[in-house]
Amino acid sequence: MNKNTYIIIGIVIVCALFGLIEYVHPYNFTKDDNLAQFLPITLEGMKQLFHGSFPLLNFHQYTGSRIFEVGTYAVLYPPMILSYFLAHYVFHNDFLLFEIFVLLHLVAGFVATFYFLIPKTKNSLISFLAGIAFVFSGYVLIASASWYYVIPGVVFMPLIFLLHDKLNKKGLKFTIWLGITRGIYFYAGNAQYFAFACLFELLYGWLTLYQNKWKKSGSHIEKYIISLVITLIIAGPLLISQLYVIRDSARGNNGIINYALSLPAFPHEFVLGSLFVYPFVKSSNVFSYSSPAFIHIYYAGTLFFLLFLAGLFNSFKIYGGKSLRKAHPLLWLGILAIILSFGYIGLIYLIGAFLPIIKNFTSSFKITFFVHFFVISYGAIAASPLLEKIKSKTVIGVFLTFFALLIVYHIIVSTSVAWAYYGDSIPLGKLPYNISEGRVISVFTNSSVNPQRIKFSTPTSNFPEAPLLSQDFATYYGIDSIGGYEPFSDKLTGENIPVARFGVSDIKLNISRIAEYGVKYIIIPRDSLPSHPELSNLTKLYQDKVLVLLVPGSRSYVFSDSAIPYKMIDSGVTFNTSFSSSNNITLNFLFKPGYYARVDGNRALITNDSLGRMKLFIPAGSHTVRLSYWPSGISVGIVFSLGLLLLLIVFVRIKNKIYEMLLPIGSRISRLKFPRRRYIVLGLIILIATLMIVGFILFIRPGNVEDLVNGRTHLYTHISSLSVNPFIGSLILDNVNVSSPSNKSSLTAEKINLFISYYSSFKESLKAKRPVMVFREISGENVAFAFTPSETNESCTSPLYITRPIYMNQTQIFTIEKISLTSQLTVPNRASVRIIPSSLKDKQGKSLYMYGEIAIKKDVSGNISIMGNESSENVSTCIILPLNIPHPFYSS
Repeated sequence: MNKNTYIIIGIVIVCALFGLIEYVHPYNFTKDDNLAQFLPITLEGMKQLFHGSFPLLNFHQYTGSRIFEVGTYAVLYPPMILSYFLAHYVFHNDFLLFEIFVLLHLVAGFVATFYFLIPKTKNSLISFLAGIAFVFSGYVLIASASWYYVIPGVVFMPLIFLLHDKLNKKGLKFTIWLGITRGIYFYAGNAQYFAFACLFELLYGWLTLYQNKWKKSGSHIEKYIISLVITLIIAGPLLISQLYVIRDSARGNNGIINYALSLPAFPHEFVLGSLFVYPFVKSSNVFSYSSPAFIHIYYAGTLFFLLFLAGLFNSFKIYGGKSLRKAHPLLWLGILAIILSFGYIGLIYLIGAFLPIIKNFTSSFKITFFVHFFVISYGAIAASPLLEKIKSKTVIGVFLTFFALLIVYHIIVSTSVAWAYYGDSIPLGKLPYNISEGRVISVFTNSSVNPQRIKFSTPTSNFPEAPLLSQDFATYYGIDSIGGYEPFSDKLTGENIPVARFGVSDIKLNISRIAEYGVKYIIIPRDSLPSHPELSNLTKLYQDKVLVLLVPGSRSYVFSDSAIPYKMIDSGVTFNTSFSSSNNITLNFLFKPGYYARVDGNRALITNDSLGRMKLFIPAGSHTVRLSYWPSGISVGIVFSLGLLLLLIVFVRIKNKIYEMLLPIGSRISRLKFPRRRYIVLGLIILIATLMIVGFILFIRPGNVEDLVNGRTHLYTHISSLSVNPFIGSLILDNVNVSSPSNKSSLTAEKINLFISYYSSFKESLKAKRPVMVFREISGENVAFAFTPSETNESCTSPLYITRPIYMNQTQIFTIEKISLTSQLTVPNRASVRIIPSSLKDKQGKSLYMYGEIAIKKDVSGNISIMGNESSENVSTCIILPLNIPHPFYSS
């Protein structure tokens, strides 16, 4: 069969296997974040785009969340626009958006992979099988079902590498297409996958030039740089906008510790999952909330992984010490990707902590996607000479049958796997209640409808979340929610609206405060109401398993002394005023850079009130006011792109003159004698070690530690000075002060000493299969806890009760072997002091722990003493450290 026949058959098979996926699990690619975050916001953005507006803001979540700038909604990505057109206007079902999106990329990814491998394998059959294996590999299927932005990689990875191979062709045609291709990829929804793809492409080009002994390297490098400039020209508006968002977002400023300890792929599961299928092997990894079949994330076809290993062995056997010069670059990229996917376990990953942009990424297991591409590609290259020697059609038939059975079985198993949440029946039905103007807030506590830890639900525990309007479900129904799910929300939003994406749980609401933010409705499961006595007297607008309660005194979105009629527009709000005297108008939206107001067409000054809402001064008389949003990052990005375009044009026209000027410098460099390879390797090792030590020392500064604590806990932290000894694992903090935003709780200490056990941390990390930090001892000198006690005199069996706020986000487990605190306890109005026993328990008598993903795994032993003013008194109330801070949004 010729190439075209293989392409046609391959497209038919891809469509058939996609049909199998949808048959086994309808709407398979609309799970987890795809359903609860990406789909509703993307649909809102597409709706605005098709109505002729640039999709900037979604006013249905928080008080306005960003769309285009964040970059994760792909609203300008051409295949997304096409998918929306087909879903909305052809099939009249918006919930098909991601299903169509995935199908388009599966087909295009197969074709791109086939054409990328054909020149390398010289075998259409093995290229055909590799294309099928790649687009239906474990990471692609499972990750795309939760994160739609993974699937574009199956098209762009082979396409970028294919175009890179053609850079040495005459002319700039392929250079331009390579730059455009990368630029389009940047708009596909996730900068992290894009950045990794570019890094691997850079290494691929370097290895190719190295193996060709740098022949035509000058022309190749020139075209490569030109292609990068073209990529930046296209990506500029979104790239600069995202950098602005990262600067203004807590999640976008991950520290070196968060990067280094992000979730890895574990070597034993990677090897087992690459060779065998479930249930022969099972997953025990920390992010496999849903099923032991999650180990399929590593599956890329048993045969191709075996062929990769065989090719690896054969290359070292044939080339020996010259393998770097002789073995195909895809082999080395496969090895590197595998090691990088192991994260801190593989060590090389830690180098990224010193690279701009890369250091803000997390979860090294995401590199598993690139592992699949390189393993399958090199496995196909290694298989080509083997298949040429096989003349028996029977053997080839058995090979193809085995391959087909494994792929089909793998697909059936993988469709039952997602990162975590499975969601409701798709498409979502209508709400059983009607909600008019005003915002909602979701509340669930001790509920059979929606438990607090819904993130860990399974296919057999399908919670009807949509009617409760948590996460971004409000956007589906055109309803405004005070909360939502936007990981890159700005800091002002996080400070003022601490509503977790699953709603409010185990916290009493401050009714007057939420009314100030325009919350008019509280949605709560009936069986949660007994846990919230503050809501018992509210008017019920709807009663069933879910209750809709009316919030008294809810503010309008635009008001002065009273509500002002207004009209929402896609990027803001417009209204008319008529005052006999000048007045201040409150716009019930949280301010973010990019908002601007016009009164009768003239710019007006926007100020903030104490709640972060916008205020305008309106003069007397009749006026038309318009609040709009246009972030400066887009404008800067457009100017950046136009400037680069101008420079590129100038460079192309005068490049010969530039080269003539640089020629003497190049000839001098060429005459230099470089040290032998062993000295280069040794120098690189010393450089990397030096960078790590210097980076560690530079990071461990009071300001960085304060930012880390403040950003992750919403607490105000101040440290006057600190000292660190990385060789013995000690960190000493001087004059520490930690307080709540409301200053109702605080912790002060003259000195806190932290002693980390490296050996125990490494051992426990391997055992727990996630990062674990073990402290040999934590000791404090002159530690004082101060807090305003609750009005109720709550008694508890534990003298020290530690909790944390639900909106605090962490990924590490902390094991503490010994705590030594000498403390002076200050309690206003009521002294409660007691000597704490050596074994500290929680209320239920279990080992002390913090709710969520931080845990203290053992009993806390050692000498723990709290000294007070009245040591004879017994504890009459729990001591709550500042880790559990009641936000003004909630009742104290």
